[in-house]
Amino acid sequence: MFLSWRMISSPSPVLTFVNLTFHRHGGPKNITGQTVDGVAGILMNARKELYVEYFGKNAHAGGNPWEGVNALDALVMAYNGISGLRQQIMPDERIHGAFLDVPKVANIIPAYTKSYWQIRSPTLTGLSKLIERVRRCAEGAAVTTGCTVKIEE
Repeated sequence: MFLSWRMISSPSPVLTFVNLTFHRHGGPKNITGQTVDGVAGILMNARKELYVEYFGKNAHAGGNPWEGVNALDALVMAYNGISGLRQQIMPDERIHGAFLDVPKVANIIPAYTKSYWQIRSPTLTGLSKLIERVRRCAEGAAVTTGCTVKIEE
């Protein structure tokens, strides 16, 4: 567990008398060095975010799907690849993902999708290796579908 402080600046009349607050966050060891339950018993201290965008080509799914390059297929393939990767990462590493921009109708081949990923590892070395593996899943999906990919850290 660790303690930290946070300054509060609020226009709320309820908080005008508060200048400083303290909060605590659980971890696997407390300040005395004793092992305690933390967040799932694991201290996560290295994290990176990735935004992944796929660019393809629009087409009508019922009329001329062969003319499209499906950005949604790329996103789904990347998700499935990363999901499979989760089985092969260390027990104290995590990968979380969310789809931010996907098609809103079903009868198109979409030209654009966007996702957000959080990658966590207890060390920066482990994090760097894990990020590279996630990037390869995203890049592989682009190659498979013919899309282009933009990965932003």
